[in-house]
This record gives sequence, structure tokens and C-alpha cells, in this order.
Amino acid sequence: MPVTIKAALPEEWSSALHLFYQNEEIADRELLVQEMFEAHQNKRISLEHLLIAQQDETIVGVMLAQQQPDSSAFFWVPVVQKELDAAAIANRLLQDACQRMKQKNVSYAQIILTPEEIPQTELILNNGFEQLADICYLQRSFDFPLPTQSKTFSVISFDEKVNRKRFAKLLESTYKGTLDCPAFTSVRNGEAALLSHQHSGLYTPEHWLLFEVEGDDVGLLLMNDHPDQSAWEIVYMGVSPMFRGRGYGKMILLEGLQNVATSGREFVLLAVDKENHFASAIYEEMGFFLIANRSVFLRYF
Repeated sequence: MPVTIKAALPEEWSSALHLFYQNEEIADRELLVQEMFEAHQNKRISLEHLLIAQQDETIVGVMLAQQQPDSSAFFWVPVVQKELDAAAIANRLLQDACQRMKQKNVSYAQIILTPEEIPQTELILNNGFEQLADICYLQRSFDFPLPTQSKTFSVISFDEKVNRKRFAKLLESTYKGTLDCPAFTSVRNGEAALLSHQHSGLYTPEHWLLFEVEGDDVGLLLMNDHPDQSAWEIVYMGVSPMFRGRGYGKMILLEGLQNVATSGREFVLLAVDKENHFASAIYEEMGFFLIANRSVFLRYF
């Protein structure tokens, strides 16, 4: 029987998501499906582009594409029933997702692979994606005390109506000469980056901080809350090129950590490009340790 690709109807979402999580233990699978429905209801994830491959009215493949507010998209890797021609069906799902995003005027799509998903690399590259970077996910527990520091800087919190342009300008300036995904930052401006970061975790503008020294904007730190993980995420940290090498990165990081140390969360999470040895050294010095590796792929439309 021929295989057809379409967006799943709401009444098909449960079956599709159970296949999506087919590699999980049954008990974990039920929990993950429920969490996905809750995320959809809370508008943290949309199931509008939950795509399915059907054969004789049976769902044999599934893929989720998520359109983002900043004209980008995030793709999850296609999942196909193990006994079928997985490569061909996965390829059709990915092609369909790309076509749908192009029709939505999406600028680019991103896929992040776990080490277990690396065999999918050929599928992704064959569909126009390029490997952007290898990413290290780091974590720090608040069980370990933080050092103190004397404040030689002023801290300005983000205010949508007052200083959004100032934050966007500084953020964009930190992209110059960066070692964090340079191929990506070279095509995204500060305003688009702010919009994207606002949708990572629970947006908490009081913990979006700009650091000023003697009238100069030297760097910024953006942190969002993840109550479901009892964690804070550093969604972005950057130092303006002319102020690098002076210890401001450590200063900025420490201030941000001290601000959330008594918030009741257990951890701080962040992601850093494997090639960014300077930032990694600061994170290691401040007690962060590796918890996962991922590979990031990008396709422009």
C-alpha cells in the first residue's frame, strides 16, 4: 500500500505521539505523551505541524515541526515503525516538513541530534541541512557555594518599553568574533535573537541583565526559568569584543548566579559550542560540568 504524508488531525495526535516516543519505556512513553499535550494546551508547543505517514489508515511514521515566533523552525527527527522502510518514509516526512515551513516564510530550520540519533545524519544532510556545531550541555548545582565579588559595574534589567533596542544592539555586537556557533550568529541580528530567547523556558525579564562599566555597555546575561526542571537556564551570555580578555565574562556569570541562588531552584543549565574554549574554561571554573552532547544542524530556506 502507498504511504501518504499529512498533518495529523487532533483525534490522531495521541496515536502519533505514542509512535513518536516508541523508543521509550511504556511508562515513560505515557508520561511524555501527557507532557506534550499539556505543553500544547499551555501554548508552549504547537501540534499544528505534527506530521504523520499513513499506510492503509495506519500511522507508520511521525515527525514534529515547530514554527517559532522569530521566523525560524525547530524539527524533531522523524520516527518510523521499526519493521518498515524507515529511511524512505523518514525522508518523505522531512521533505514535507521543509516544504511546509517554506510556505510559511520560515527563514531557517534547526535539528538537534543526540548521540543515539547520529545515524540520522545522512538523512538530514541529504535534505539540505548543514552541520552547524557540536554543543555541550552543562549544569551547575546550587549545593556548591559561590565566590563573592566586589561590584565595579552597574546592572540594568531588561525593560521592553525602555531599553529593548539597547539590549539588541549590545547582543548583536557580541556576535563579532564569537566562538559560539559563528556560522549561525553571522546571519541573525540582535532583535531576532531577543525574540527567540524570550521563548526558551519561562521568560523572566528581571533576570535579563545588561552590564555597564564607566558608561560603556560591556556585556549581557539572559536567564530564563524552567520550573518543571527546578532549574534556571542561561539562554545567552556575551561580552562586547572590545572588552574581552578583562575578566568581564566571569564577573557577569557570577552576578547572574548570585541573583538566582536563593530562588529555590536546584540547578543552572546552559549550552556552549564545543569549540568555545574560552567560555568553557569560565564555566568549568565556576563549577559547571558536562551532562550531554548534541549536534546542531541548520537549513536556510
